[in-house]
Amino acid sequence: MMTSLSEEKPVTTELTVVQRAAIALQSETAAAHLIELAESTKDIAAPTNRAGRDQCHAAAMAALKARTAVTNAAKEARADATAFSKAVIAEEARLVALIEPEEIRLKSLRDAYDAEQERIKREAAQREKARVDAIAERIQKMRDAPVTAAVASIEACEAMLSDLRAVVIDESFAEFQKSAGVVLSAATDSVSAILAAKVAAAEESARVKAEQEAAAAAHAAEVAEFNRQKAIADEHLRQERAKAKAEQEERDRIAAEARKAEDARIAAERAALDEERAKFDAEQRRLREYEAQQRAAIEAEEKKLRDAEDAERRRQEEAEMARRAATSAIRKRIDAALDRLDDEAL
Repeated sequence: MMTSLSEEKPVTTELTVVQRAAIALQSETAAAHLIELAESTKDIAAPTNRAGRDQCHAAAMAALKARTAVTNAAKEARADATAFSKAVIAEEARLVALIEPEEIRLKSLRDAYDAEQERIKREAAQREKARVDAIAERIQKMRDAPVTAAVASIEACEAMLSDLRAVVIDESFAEFQKSAGVVLSAATDSVSAILAAKVAAAEESARVKAEQEAAAAAHAAEVAEFNRQKAIADEHLRQERAKAKAEQEERDRIAAEARKAEDARIAAERAALDEERAKFDAEQRRLREYEAQQRAAIEAEEKKLRDAEDAERRRQEEAEMARRAATSAIRKRIDAALDRLDDEAL
C-alpha cells in the first residue's frame, strides 16, 4: 500500500524554525559581539569637547556597522527562505497534478454510483407508499360509509349497504387484511342500523303528515271564519284611522311651520359660528407659516455652521496626512542612503 507524503517519518531530527534562524544569522557569535560592543561604550557620557564628540561618533558608527551587518544577513536569509518557499509551492503543484485528476475521476464514479442507489431506493419507497395508500384508501372508504349514510337518502343507504356486502376481504389487502375485515364488519352493521332507523323515521313521518293534513283542514275552516270577522273589524279600524290621520296631518302642519322657523334661527347662528371659525383658522395658518419660515431660517444657519466645521476638519486632516507623508518620505530616503553605504563609507 502506498504511503502518503504526510505519513512519511523523518530520518533525522529536524531543526526548529528558531534554530534555523539562529544558524542563518550566527546568533551566538553575533550576540556575544553585540553585547561586548554595547558594554564597551556604556562609559561614554555626554561629550564636553571635540575629543569627546569624536569618541561618541566613532562608537556610534561602530554600533551602526554592527547593526547593519545583522540587518544585511537577515535580508539574505529572508531572500533564501522566499526562494525556497516558491520552490516548495511549485513542486507541490507538480506533485498534486500527478494524482488530482485520478482523485476527481474516482470521486465522480463513486458519486454516480451513490446517486443511482439513491434513485433506486427512492423509487422503491414511492412504489411501496403508493401500494399502502391504495389499500388505506379502500379501508377509509369503508370506514367513512356510516358518516355518508347518516346524511344520505334511504335509496342511497340501500345501495351503499349492498356495496359493502359485496366487498371481499382477500389477499389484495395484504398485511392490512385483518384490520380491513374489522372495518368492513363495523361499517356494514352501522349502515344497516342507519338504514333501519331511516325507514322507521320515514314511516313515522308519513303518519305525522296524515295527522297534520287533517289538522290543517280543520284549521282552514277556523281561519275562514276568523278572516270574515277580521274583515268587519278592519273596515271599522280603517274609518277610525282615516279620522285620526286627518287630525294628525293638521298637527303635523302646525309643527312643520314651527320647525321651519326654528331651523331658520339655527341656520343664522351656524353661519355666524362658521364665519368666526374661518377667521380663527386663517389666523392659525398664518402663525404656522411664520413658525415654519423661522424654523427654516434657523436650520439653514445651523447647516451653514456644520458645513464650515466639516470643511475645517477636512483641511486639518489633509494637512496631517501631508505632514505624515512628508515625514515618511524623509525616513525612506535616510534608510535608502544608509543601505547604499558600504562598510568603508561607514
